[in-house]
Amino acid sequence: MRKEGLCSFRCHVLIAVAGGLICAATHVAAQTYQVSGRVIDGASSTGITNVEVQLYYVPLNSTTNDLTTFVSTNTDASGDYTFDGLPGQLEGHARILELPDGYAVPMKETVRLSALNPTREVIFRAGPTATLTGSIAITNGTADLTKFTIEASATEADAAADGTFIIPELPAYQQTARLIYQDGLYFDERVISLPSMTAGQTNTMQIYWHQPMQNLATSGTLRDASGNVLAGALIQFLGRTTGEFVGMKTDANGGYAIYDLPADCYAVRAFVGRWV
Repeated sequence: MRKEGLCSFRCHVLIAVAGGLICAATHVAAQTYQVSGRVIDGASSTGITNVEVQLYYVPLNSTTNDLTTFVSTNTDASGDYTFDGLPGQLEGHARILELPDGYAVPMKETVRLSALNPTREVIFRAGPTATLTGSIAITNGTADLTKFTIEASATEADAAADGTFIIPELPAYQQTARLIYQDGLYFDERVISLPSMTAGQTNTMQIYWHQPMQNLATSGTLRDASGNVLAGALIQFLGRTTGEFVGMKTDANGGYAIYDLPADCYAVRAFVGRWV
């Protein structure tokens, strides 16, 4: 089913995806936006005190000119940290550049806040370095494997033509990574679990992936308040529970088509020179 909707500046759209169907969801009330977490020793889970945690982000609203903002704080005696009073929906990353001797740096985690996800907990599991190698396999056909990137902590690695990749250094206690697929105007980013790794050694993993862009989840036309189509606009879908992050640029007719969304509730946003 093809749907058309109007989008003016300051509009906020929420949809729910379940079983491949799109249904309207209620608007989410004003929230307190916050990023918090801990810096811990990955082996003992003991908090590491007095570590500077930095947060770089771009506010995703039409009144801030989308300028990158930087804030920092230090962990307390338990290794905890908090960034309170954030301005609203945003996209950026939390990072650590310095740790005591013996721990791998830098460490970095992607942060996205939306009306459905106003808070984000980021736990940094510090440890010595490990090497991770692996390969990507498509379970339902073939795809250009060079269009995949694996992002683990502060390192990105592009897959080779045979799907293999190597990340030479990352914290040994890192638990998740992001698998990113980019095909022209379309992108698909999902969180994947990493295997238990041994420091100082080369660890291996296999990533199984369905062929992207096979099952249509939703499509439509992006228009402004006057009904004009918005060509070349960036439209993004962010899942509340899955962390699914999918989007594309609209075509010359303002059209978009999003594929393979898991059942979840999604915040939808668009960018046309500024966030709308």
